[in-house]
Amino acid sequence: MQDMSLHGVMDRLEAYEKSRNEEGGKSQAKLTKRERCSFARRLKAACTSGFSRDEFMRACAFVKREILRVESDPRNGGEIQREKLQELLADIEAAPCLESERMTCGSRGQSAGEVSWDILGTLRVAFLGGDEFIVQLSSGLLVADVKASVAAQRSIPSVAVMHLLHQGRLLRNSEDASALNGAELHAVVTIKCLSNPARLKLQETSGADPDEVGLLEVTRALAISDMKLLAEILQCVQPSRLIIYKSLTDGCLEALADYISIDLMQLDTFQIVAPSASSLVHVVRVLRRCPTLNYCYLVPGKKHPYLTAHDVRPLREEFAAQIVI
Repeated sequence: MQDMSLHGVMDRLEAYEKSRNEEGGKSQAKLTKRERCSFARRLKAACTSGFSRDEFMRACAFVKREILRVESDPRNGGEIQREKLQELLADIEAAPCLESERMTCGSRGQSAGEVSWDILGTLRVAFLGGDEFIVQLSSGLLVADVKASVAAQRSIPSVAVMHLLHQGRLLRNSEDASALNGAELHAVVTIKCLSNPARLKLQETSGADPDEVGLLEVTRALAISDMKLLAEILQCVQPSRLIIYKSLTDGCLEALADYISIDLMQLDTFQIVAPSASSLVHVVRVLRRCPTLNYCYLVPGKKHPYLTAHDVRPLREEFAAQIVI
């Protein structure tokens, strides 16, 4: 299976970019439409789960270069493409920050195999509830690193996101934190709310109230374009049972697995129409995000009447949940 970690995705995108920019346009690296869609989904999913410092720097720089490329030549995608890239960049800038090795080195001064960083000063991060943290600043430190340092000391729920404000202004992840030496920042933790499109999709497909969802039943057919909204609903609402009555195409399952980037901690029961045996790899990817799952029902459908015990053996070996076919 192709490496779909963020580093694997960025390696592939940067290799393609380098090849595309070679003199004469001779490209050794090709991206299929399926790959482009899958990579875009992984970047968008990371905006929910968060970036490490290196992942953030690479993703942010790549999207900025793509924006410049589109702006320099309208034939590269035009206004619609530029708007989509700017929207993705804004999401990356606001994404949660995972613990950063750069931040760890800055705080502790030294790490095996690393050169210690010069401490320039400190800044104070205060939460509304009264908790305060002192963060040591070093040259090249980003706001993303400050968030990662604070998150390493104060647990932030996966369904929440932390914002830092200075003098009433919301700070972007890519801003230079060393310029804030001696300042006091205010940290605000907000719950990730359903977007209006996701709320409408939830009501359209299940009729459920977004604030009172234990059982999520999806009764209407879904397309690949619905998978981002479905992933958003699952990650924000965190239902205990999910039943999808209509068949999901192979592409839908792959897209759903790409978009789910945080654990579905409450999901006890997962039921879908059985996919093809070759698509079970994407079912595996979804189930790996369900640590408390007890039941997985793969119901025979018209297109794929049944799966065999041999087909689901890898699932039964990997997961403690009952796999029912």
